[in-house]
Amino acid sequence: RAQDASADAQAEAARADSEASSAIEAAQRADDEAADAQESAEAATTAARHAAIEGLVGRSESLRSAQRDTAALLAIEAFRADDTPRTRSALFSTFTNNQRLLDTHRYQSEYPEPGIVMPDGETAYIADGPKIRPYDLETGERGAPLEAETEGFVGGLLRASPDGGMLARIAFPAEASSPAIVVSVVDLTDGSLQFEPVQLDAWAESATFSADGSRLFVTLSPDGRLVALDARTGTILAEAPGFMIDDVYPFGGGVAVLPDGRIALSSSAGDVRLLDGLTLDVIDELQVSRGVAFSLRPVGDGLSVVGSGENGTVRIAVDPLRVVWEDVDFASTCPSLLVVDSANALYCGDGFGRLTERDLATGTPRRTIDAQNGSAGPMWLAATGTELVAFGASEPVVTRWRLDGSGPITSVVAMGSNVRDISPDGDRLLVGTTASTNLSYEQVMDYVYRAVDIATDETVADLTDLPGPLFATDGSIYGAVMTPEGIRVAFYDEAADEIVADGALLDGRPTYFAGDQGKQFGLGSFVDGTSATLRRVELVRPSTEGFEEGLVVDGWTRSAISSTGDRIVAGTVDGVRVYDGTTHELLGEIPDPLQRGVYVTPTDDLFVTSLGGELTLYDLETLEPVRTFGGSRGFIQELYSTGDGSIIAVRGGDRTVTLYDTGTGVQLGSPLAIPEADFPIVALSLDGSRLAFGGGRESAIQVWELDPEVWVDAACRVAGRNLTRDEWDDNIGDLATYRATCPQFPADS
Repeated sequence: RAQDASADAQAEAARADSEASSAIEAAQRADDEAADAQESAEAATTAARHAAIEGLVGRSESLRSAQRDTAALLAIEAFRADDTPRTRSALFSTFTNNQRLLDTHRYQSEYPEPGIVMPDGETAYIADGPKIRPYDLETGERGAPLEAETEGFVGGLLRASPDGGMLARIAFPAEASSPAIVVSVVDLTDGSLQFEPVQLDAWAESATFSADGSRLFVTLSPDGRLVALDARTGTILAEAPGFMIDDVYPFGGGVAVLPDGRIALSSSAGDVRLLDGLTLDVIDELQVSRGVAFSLRPVGDGLSVVGSGENGTVRIAVDPLRVVWEDVDFASTCPSLLVVDSANALYCGDGFGRLTERDLATGTPRRTIDAQNGSAGPMWLAATGTELVAFGASEPVVTRWRLDGSGPITSVVAMGSNVRDISPDGDRLLVGTTASTNLSYEQVMDYVYRAVDIATDETVADLTDLPGPLFATDGSIYGAVMTPEGIRVAFYDEAADEIVADGALLDGRPTYFAGDQGKQFGLGSFVDGTSATLRRVELVRPSTEGFEEGLVVDGWTRSAISSTGDRIVAGTVDGVRVYDGTTHELLGEIPDPLQRGVYVTPTDDLFVTSLGGELTLYDLETLEPVRTFGGSRGFIQELYSTGDGSIIAVRGGDRTVTLYDTGTGVQLGSPLAIPEADFPIVALSLDGSRLAFGGGRESAIQVWELDPEVWVDAACRVAGRNLTRDEWDDNIGDLATYRATCPQFPADS
């Protein structure tokens, strides 16, 4: 019995062990299932978050054409939620879709106020009810009010005397029961009134000072009569009768002063008169189309004026009065007008937040820039004619645009030169100057070159004696000079400020030379008819060896070299060929006659482009395609890469530069247009901090900042505000807690 009991106990123990083991296994399965559930939940949460961020990117892109400020703020928040190529692209598009918009400043007011930039292009003023305050164009801050004020009268017009010493205000009654204005002139030396405000029982349409600043001319509504007041005393000196007004165009209109003192007067109904500046007697008359002459602005030639209105624009010569050109377009209103003689342009601001640039000589539209801040108010030149400032007419906002090619993340340097190369750290440019438009290699070698500091736009090295200079990977500058022995690689000695020809002796001048930063070897292409001889040259200083034995390629179109020089890639009329860089053995081919352009990055990514502009990334070893990119309209001219291969810049035959994220193929922003008058040359810094392109005999080089944190700061300047809580809830929701996207602006309380 004892044995039976022992056996039973052992069996019971075995059952207990088995049950325990089963329990452990069940617990492990439960843990695994819980872990799987947790992983699935986390994956679902991550997927939902990614979807929310992608939705935010989509909303930013869809709003950009109509609500630029909101779109900019959503792009910032998407980037902060997750730094991806897609969020970077949305943020970068804030600037690539509107390259000239500089910033937007909003001020506290129940309604928009008139503002003005003074003739010096730096000082500005803005109304504040009956007061006038200095306005800082850079910060948007308003200063202490001037002593002068027009109690009971607000809004209206601000006009400056030509010398900037006086500021006229034509203000409207705060509570209008009948037509009335007050005219005042402020002495800006002490902020006091020149005379007690003069009240006139009419509405004002426009105003301007005489050329010597002694008179103030004001056009009155509804009949467009002109009143001349003494700018020092307010005395009415003369008055010119108005025009016959009809029900369709019941407005007076514009007034412009010519350099010789004569006055041009116009009405919205199309009447134009030339008046004597002293007597206001009529000298000449002209009828133009209705709705194109509500505003008048003088042209710098002193021989013509430009008019604008709800139906278009017109340019009128004054000796005698005649139409130079007229553009009647009922879809292109121009209530706000600015003439910029230095740019041979006029700018029209309309009621929908659009700014249109037109050719001053022909009236032909050049481009339209959207700001989406409601109806455009008065527009003025600032910053020595390189900046346009608009005071909003329907919102309390001041918007600035750059007219010289720069912008929130763009600077312009080296006026009169074109870019040759950019330093690895993005701090310096090599620029060339020539009077020729020939871009052949021989002509490039005849340029006069210098190195320019991008931050200061100052020349830091004179490279007149170093033809065709390039930056080496370490930031040194090298080129090729003619010596008694022949063409030799030479270097710029920064410490001694001299050219030292101690590099390799070259076997002739190549037709094309690829000396990419980040590579050990460069590649010279010596073209002879339809074939080319390709030769490596070491890019290490001091280089003691010249070009190596050549590789002859028939049907040659393009060539490139790997980072260590172990591969030479040739584009030909029959496709792409890859050779061993040392033995010249053919290692592989892409047999497609349409694939002719080849580029190899410092990370040995092989990019191939077709005649139609398609761009494909291939594995350099296997020649298997990796992914395709957006490419270009027409054959791609050049491709540039950062040192880590993460970003490429593609210059297309359509004179655009497009950035791509190499790892995903995502296009970053919109293509950047190289101005028609500029040389189509591009440079991308090895560290990916800056992109430079263009420049020419009468233009400057554009330098674009590529640091996303710079984009964030600039996007805040473009937006000029923060999201409201309602906007946050509608667009961002639970993705993040409400905050001030741009700390420099107040958040919604």
